[in-house]
This record gives sequence, C-alpha cells and structure tokens, in this order.
Amino acid sequence: MNNYIKGKITKIIYENNTNGYYVLLFKVNNSSKEYEEYKNKSIKVTGYFNNINTYDNYNLYGEFFSHYKYGDTFRVDKLEVEEKTEENSIVDFLSSDLFEGIGESKAKLIYDKLKDKTFEIIINNPNNLLLIDGITKKNIETLHDTLLEYETSYKTIIRLNELGFSQHESMIIYKKYKSNTLNIIDEDIYSLRRNIYNITFDKVDRAAKNLNKQPNDIIRIRDIICYIIEIVTFEFGNDYLLIDELKYEVLTRYNELNEEDFIKGLNSALEEKLIIKNDEKYFIKEVYDSYKLICSRFKMLSHKKDNQKEYNKIQKELKIIEKNLDIDYNKEQEMAITNSIYKDITIITGGPGTGKTTILKAICELYKIHYKIDDNTFIKEVALLAPTGRAAKRMSNITNYQASTIHSFLKWNKDTNLFQINEYNRSHVKLVILDETSMIDIYLMGNLLKGLITTCKFVIIGDYHQLPSVGPGDVLRDLIESNIFNCIYLKQLYRQDKDSNLLSLAYNIRDNYLDESLFNKNIDLNYIKCRNDEIINNICEVYKNINNPNYQILVPMYATTNGIDNINTFFQDNFNPNEILKNETKIGGITYREKDKIIQLNNMPDSNIYNGDIGTIERIEYDPIRLTANFDGIEVTYTKNMFNNFKLAYSISIHKAQGSEFDIVILPMTMDYRRMLYKRLIYTAITRAKHQLYIIGDIEALKYAINNDSSNRRTALVELLKGK
Repeated sequence: MNNYIKGKITKIIYENNTNGYYVLLFKVNNSSKEYEEYKNKSIKVTGYFNNINTYDNYNLYGEFFSHYKYGDTFRVDKLEVEEKTEENSIVDFLSSDLFEGIGESKAKLIYDKLKDKTFEIIINNPNNLLLIDGITKKNIETLHDTLLEYETSYKTIIRLNELGFSQHESMIIYKKYKSNTLNIIDEDIYSLRRNIYNITFDKVDRAAKNLNKQPNDIIRIRDIICYIIEIVTFEFGNDYLLIDELKYEVLTRYNELNEEDFIKGLNSALEEKLIIKNDEKYFIKEVYDSYKLICSRFKMLSHKKDNQKEYNKIQKELKIIEKNLDIDYNKEQEMAITNSIYKDITIITGGPGTGKTTILKAICELYKIHYKIDDNTFIKEVALLAPTGRAAKRMSNITNYQASTIHSFLKWNKDTNLFQINEYNRSHVKLVILDETSMIDIYLMGNLLKGLITTCKFVIIGDYHQLPSVGPGDVLRDLIESNIFNCIYLKQLYRQDKDSNLLSLAYNIRDNYLDESLFNKNIDLNYIKCRNDEIINNICEVYKNINNPNYQILVPMYATTNGIDNINTFFQDNFNPNEILKNETKIGGITYREKDKIIQLNNMPDSNIYNGDIGTIERIEYDPIRLTANFDGIEVTYTKNMFNNFKLAYSISIHKAQGSEFDIVILPMTMDYRRMLYKRLIYTAITRAKHQLYIIGDIEALKYAINNDSSNRRTALVELLKGK
C-alpha cells in the first residue's frame, strides 16, 4: 500500500454515525509520486474513520475513483495520524474543541511546562498538571480521559490493521468494544465473528494465527462448530445438524483437528450456550430461540375463546364490504376474510389463481368497519408486510394502503444487520398481514415477533408448495402442517378459466403427477420437444412470435450450455447486437449495451426499485461512466460504485422470479439441470405464468423434477409446536 496523500481534513461533507463512514474535504500538502498532481489542492475523500478532526495531520493510503456525486474522490483504505511533536501542533490540538474548557491559553501553559513530554505526562501522570497555575482538577480529568480515549482508539485500530482487518472492519470492531477491544481479541477473538456482522470466520481465523493462537485452542474449535452449523444449515435450509453430520463436516473441513478436539469443542459450545441440543438435534442458539418464540407467541394467539355474537356481527359487516366492492366472495373466501378479523391468528393458503392476494382489500376494509376507524387510524394500527419489495408493492396496489418489506418495517441497519424495532423497542401495531410468507425464514420471523407487542394479531398468507425461504426453515409449511392453527385452504380458481391447462399442470405438479395430454391443447400451455443443443434456438423462435413485453425466460441454474449466462449472452448477441449508434460498456467481464434487459439485485427504496425488478438500459454515458435504466417508468442512474446492483435479464433464475408474475413464461427443461430439478422449484416457475407457459426441451427432465421432493427441509417447528 504505497500510494498516499498527506494533509488535513478541512470539512465534513457527510457522516454516518452508525458505521463511521465519512465523505470529507481534504487539503493535500504532500503525496506519493503517483498523486503529485493533487498537491496543494482540496479533494474529496471517503472511508471509515474514528475520532477524525480538523487539527491533526493525516497520512491517507488508498486510491482515487470516480464518485457518482463528487467526481474524483480518494477512497481511504488505511490512515495514520502524524505524531505531534512541535509546539504549534500540540497547542492547536489541546486547544481544539475535542478538549472542552481548555482553550489556547491553558494549552500553551501546559506545553510551556511539559514540552515534548506533554502527552506522556497527561496520560501517565496527570496529577503533575496541578503544578501548573490555572489548571483545575476538571481540566485534568478532561485532558486525561479524552486523550486516553483518543490514543487508545488510534492504537487499537492500528493493531487491528496489523492483524489483517481492513480499516472498515477495524472501525466496526472498535465502535463495538471501544477501549476493551484488545482485551476481547486476546480473550476470544472468535467472538468478533459471532457478534459483528460481515466479519468472516476466515478473517478472524487468520487474525488468531497472527496472535499465535493454537489450531486446537478450544475457543477456536467451539467457534468452528458454530460456524459449521451455520453454513451447512444455511446451504441446505435445514434448522439443525445431527451429531454424526456435525462431526463429519468439522473434521473433514478442518483436518488438523481430531475426534477428541471435536468432543471438547462441542461440550464447550454447549456449556457456553452458543449452540443448543434438543433431542439429539444441534441448533445455533438464535435459530432455537426463534423457534421457541414462534411456538409460544403463535400458540398463545390461537387460544382465543369463541364468541358467536361477535362472529355473526363480523359476517354481517362483510356483506357491507361485498356490496361496496361489488364482489361475491365464495364460502372459503368469506371464512378467510371473517376469521382474519375474528381470530387472533389466521393462515390463508391456496394454489395459483385462488385469490389469496385479492382478498387483502376486503380484510383491510372489514377491519376498518368492525373497529369503526378511519384511514389514518388504520395506517397506525395495521402493518401490511411482505418479504420482498415487489410483493409489498403489489400489496399496496391491491389495498391502496402503504405496504412495506419486513426489513423496512423493523428498520433494518444493513451495516450491522440489526433491527431498530426489537424486543426493547417494539412496534404497537395491532394487526400484521403477511403476504408471500413461504419466503420468510426462521430468523426473520423470529425478529418480527420480537419487534411486536404480544397481543398483535396475525394474518399469514402464502402458498407453501412454492420455494421455501433462502435462509433456514420452512415456516409457513410447518405452521400449516402442525394442524394447530386456524387455516383456510382456498381451492376455487379465479385467475384463469377453471379449465385452464396451465393451472391444471400446476396442480398436477403439486400432487406429484403429470398429465402429458394437457400440452398443446390450448394456447396457455405449450411443450416443444427438442435436443439440448436445440433449446436456445427454439427459445429464440418462440420469442420472435411474442408481442407481449411482459414475458420472462426462467432457468433453474446459471451454468451449463443452457444456463442463464449462456442464454443471456446469446439473446444479447441476436436481439440487441452491437451497433455504431448504441453505447456499450464492459462490467465484470459482461458487456452491457443500451436497450439491454436487466434485473435489479438489491433494494433501492428511495428510488422505489427493488430486488427482482426488471428494466431496460436507456442510456450509457462515458467520462464518467453511467448507466440509466427504466423500470416501468421509473428511471434509475447507476454510477461505477453501483454496478453490482444489476445483471442481464433476458433469462433469470427461478429464485429471483419468486413473488413476481409474468404474462408469458418460457421454461427450458434439460437433465443438465439435474441438481436443481425438484418439485417446489418447478412448481414456483410455472406458477409465475399468468396466461401462457412454454416448456422447451426434455419432458423427462420435467418428470424427474416432479418426482423429486429432495428439497423438503429438515425442520423442528412442527415437533416443537406439538410439544414433542
């Protein structure tokens, strides 16, 4: 790290108090050879800092980049504070607003008496300052405590840098533990991984080696065990590991350990309650605690006593809703809507086309009538929530009330992975309506319950035959299969004609069955048989005959000849080729050009754009490079530091499509996808199609997927709910 600039901070342009991120104005007085052009100039710098000020001289190490807002900006990877030895710098420092009540005259008195030993004496022998006229005990306390904190933070961050942590990581660690940081890393450096978001095990393990910690240190082994449970359960979506599985994973991945080491580490992890053992199942504590909370809260809500008079009143109020909305609900829907108000917890489930989401409007209107409240009160009392921005946006469109993601409702801090709405700061909403609940994992459901008052009612909506959450657990399925809760199954079809072959296929798949006679009878369900090497060409032929822009190619995996990456490249080359009047740029080895179809990968709520939204690149500009995309009329401009927010989207993964609907879906099928072919994935794919589905390739691959239930997760919620 040889490139540097030296100088002083002259202004704070932006600061984030949570994570220590700053944008600063910096006056450069010296630099390495590469940056000589910036000498005696004021520039913008960004980075993660602690106790920055305008009186210290800093050595900043890093590099320049083009910031979308500030232009040429220096990104700081490491900083050093120049030692203060000269009279002017020491006096300036002590008289700064960092030391309240000192001022220039007292600072000069101190320096005149102590000279170049000023800082050493203030920290180690502060009572010597009593010999200086005009210096009070309060002054001494201020000088000692402030300087000690200042010196400690600087030296601690330098030490963390030496151990291999980045400036950003070092800042986060210091903000967490302050003056106790060095004690923490000496006693249990592995606790950093458990307590600080995005500090990885490998990073901590390397730092431990730099501290000369031994490979078979029991603290290391117990954290390896915690780490293995976390990554393996997350990979497969299971909630726990059995002892033989855990031992195998630990000793295979860390072959420097033996069985005796494993047993000692396991016992230590159990004693420290880092992991929980329940009936031969080993859980990460947070997962187990989430389970216990879900069990206790939902079971409590399910015990409401029946009141026939209230129920009859709600039924009459629903008739008013039907008249106002000019809708006749069927018996299942009436029960779902009525119970949503009458019961403290209601689960509504059903397959595609059964109107799960469309009854949301009636539930909201019935709540207002029953409790005699206006819109403003409704907004305060009811939270409409979904796991994704797309699903929340759809809830808003249907109900005409603001819906949000669960993360947004809980005020998630992405830098710390903590929620501001929690067990210590609860929301007081009285009803939560959850849509697309199959996508909610055990961690998120647990954190949602922590942030709600115990009397808050729940309406839980979703199709548990769809893909489960990305994280561990299968919450919706388990709640339904426990048979403990009030659950309404919607069966009558509304989205398409009840004789729709597309819907028939969906229900076939759900029931592990395939009726091949459904294909090619009507326009809604089409099958094109072809070899693997013909799939992409056939997709192109179908695409040429599609006049509807609301189409999507859904693919189970990125790799292989017929994977997402190859299809995207082929489509771009054939349907949006390079042209002299069309700008393009290469990002991460992938070419993007104007008119390309892209998918948003992260939530950008300020722009009303969310993970999974699909748009088109309208403009690519150079110097500095910028891409502007259109998402259904909303324009978003991406600058260089935002290029990880999107990908080409001629084809996308089925996982990314969950929670979305398209008029037309094209689904390639080949045994090359074998490791990703399972029932819930394919069911999710075909239920994304509202009007037409094209399956292209090998029917045997579809049959294989339908008969493969291997994606079913190993969870414990049903057992815990039933008290087993």
